[in-house]
Amino acid sequence: HERQARDIVERVFPEALVSLSSDVLPEFREYERTSTTAVNAYVAPRMSAYLNSFVERVGRLGVKPAPFIVHSNGGMLPAPVAEQFPVRTCLSGPAAGVVGAAAVARAAKAPDILAFDVGGTSTDVSLVTGGAPLFTSDRLVAGHPVKTPAIDVNAIGAGGGSIAWIDDAGVLKVGPKSAGADPGPVAYGRGGDQVTLTDANIVLGRLSPDGLVGGRMRMDVDAARTAIQGRFAGPLGASLEICALGIIQVAAANIARAIRAVSAARGQSPKDFDLFAYGGAGPLLATDVNNEVGCRRIIAPVEPGAMCARGILMSDLSFDFVATELYAADDAGWAKTAAVFAGLESQARDWLDRENISQERQRFQRFIEARYRGQSFEIPVEIAAAAPLETFLAAFGDVHERQYGYDIPGRGVEIVNCRLSAIGEIPKAPMRALDVSKVTPAPPSRREVYFGEWVSADIHQRPNLSPGMVVTGPAIIEEMSSTTVLPPGWFANIDAFGNL
Repeated sequence: HERQARDIVERVFPEALVSLSSDVLPEFREYERTSTTAVNAYVAPRMSAYLNSFVERVGRLGVKPAPFIVHSNGGMLPAPVAEQFPVRTCLSGPAAGVVGAAAVARAAKAPDILAFDVGGTSTDVSLVTGGAPLFTSDRLVAGHPVKTPAIDVNAIGAGGGSIAWIDDAGVLKVGPKSAGADPGPVAYGRGGDQVTLTDANIVLGRLSPDGLVGGRMRMDVDAARTAIQGRFAGPLGASLEICALGIIQVAAANIARAIRAVSAARGQSPKDFDLFAYGGAGPLLATDVNNEVGCRRIIAPVEPGAMCARGILMSDLSFDFVATELYAADDAGWAKTAAVFAGLESQARDWLDRENISQERQRFQRFIEARYRGQSFEIPVEIAAAAPLETFLAAFGDVHERQYGYDIPGRGVEIVNCRLSAIGEIPKAPMRALDVSKVTPAPPSRREVYFGEWVSADIHQRPNLSPGMVVTGPAIIEEMSSTTVLPPGWFANIDAFGNL
């Protein structure tokens, strides 16, 4: 009936953009299906106009290959498919960052990480286990349920531009409102009058007073000091430094709360993970955050501020095909499941063939979303193509126990959705060790940095650090896209890939 309705609309209103729920989300649960389709339809006209303009401009530049668009599960879609299903691109930028973080962490022999990306307005937190990101199909976007396959990213309003304020009870808060890039923090000197996390770091010497992005963006330290003194130190009856440090610690506590929530939701403890800090402000806050969450160590990659772009270069073409079934996971149901996946794989191969992906570069992942009989919600379980029913039931019990803390041996299991991820592998540049011949060692400079007291800290330029070096705190490690803070008592090793 939906397809018949679409045909009528296209006949009488050919310029309309039409979203069908049977295409956007061919699964049961009518509320989420309706909401997801409505969001898709709302976004589609603007996305269509943008992508058409983008493709045309890329063509005029002489770029011959067709562009791809990253989507929420960390893969890439051809532009026409993204135009048809724009709802699949929600939080695609953060998803690309997690793909990049997972790849860098695997190369660094750190398969289990809690990845956190701190930008200008928000922090994105995600869990990576065994070198692979975790996925979800349920999220809220601007308050609306959106049910599409996506890397599980939890976003909170805490970034370098987050505004510090005092609530009615006299308590210091940071975020979720942001000063943005324009006018930005007070220290930018662009007319901003709201104290931000960046201002606090500038005042304490953690960010270079000589400017950001390699010194090309000068900072007005005096303006930031005056703003913090007037808005916080005076009203709270505390020193300028204590107020600035408080702003940093409140922001770190907010981020730590999000990290604990993400790990707890998956039945994991942060103590079993490495904290992977990226984004422009991730390494800046990493030690303060880790004082709250207690990960084993911190990893800061080379050029942390460009990790999302780096992740795009590591992404493959992908699309999910799904069928809602609702039957018991018994012998008869398992035979039916094999037939369902065979049908989904046929659809997936047709799609990959149309995208000119050769058979040797086609790959498929099978997920069964299942639940105990009587439960309302299902959990995804990855399963191999030839796996027997007993293997699936054991895997389901393990995932259920890990996620909820218990399983129910002997209770009947119901298969809800069969999901097939079709992956077209795209050639990628290999992860290369840092070229030592391009490293120019140089002694650090020094400046005063506040860590509970003013101390003289070494200021290193990251391009001058070679693999095998050890940097001892107190120290600041600066690079074009980020700054890493190393308090007293901390030390950093530089590995073969240049990671701290």
